[in-house]
Amino acid sequence: IDSSYDIGTWYGYSLRDWTEGPVTLTLTGTTTTVPSTGGDVVYDVSVVSTIGLALQGLGYETYVTLPNSQVFGPLMSLNWNLVPFMNVTVVGMSQYIPDYAPEGDYYFEGRAGFLNIPAYTLTDGFPFTKIGAAADGEIVFNPEDWVASGSFITGDNADVVEMPTQFEMQTAYPNPFNPTTSVAIVLPSASDLTVSVFNVMGQQVATLANGRYNAGQHSFVFNAANLSSGLYFIQAQVPGELNAIQKVTLMK
Repeated sequence: IDSSYDIGTWYGYSLRDWTEGPVTLTLTGTTTTVPSTGGDVVYDVSVVSTIGLALQGLGYETYVTLPNSQVFGPLMSLNWNLVPFMNVTVVGMSQYIPDYAPEGDYYFEGRAGFLNIPAYTLTDGFPFTKIGAAADGEIVFNPEDWVASGSFITGDNADVVEMPTQFEMQTAYPNPFNPTTSVAIVLPSASDLTVSVFNVMGQQVATLANGRYNAGQHSFVFNAANLSSGLYFIQAQVPGELNAIQKVTLMK
């Protein structure tokens, strides 16, 4: 799930102009079933930024929504730094669920950004299940029993990606192909992009892209499963910036 901004500006970056937010947070659960005796919920977390902005002292907190819809937390509270064009995934973060936690369906949520400003806070999460409980009766939640582990994001584990400087249509691969091939279009800035496919008669047989795309590299798949063998032409167009055509061969 990609959480996104909907309103306002963030340090001069307009948030209304983005189909998705300029910074996205994704949490992916890898261990999402907890036995009655208690255990760890394990997850990966990634942060991707498409803007050349560095910020320090951002926050990251985690919360658990219980089967009765009560929100419990924060269970983890860390600081992190955003670096320009950040692209980082931290694997194997964990949250311990104690044995006395009631059985049922839960939701684990991470929040990152300026946590005191909802418009500038990213949220994402995933469901998990507790199978049975080791105790009956009234439950007293002790935060010390809910141990969270992991380092989240630091400047040291961030993969800084340089943004492209020119518009480009990269070589389709594979070529020849059967029945699919992919082609990447590189955009140094947010642009209106159209990617179309034509046969040797000049007839358009597929549209791979037709809309506005953020800066970066975008890959598109041409599926020719329902087309005849032969030559096809992939055309990428950005008004005033790019008009490239590439020949591909379908061999069935």
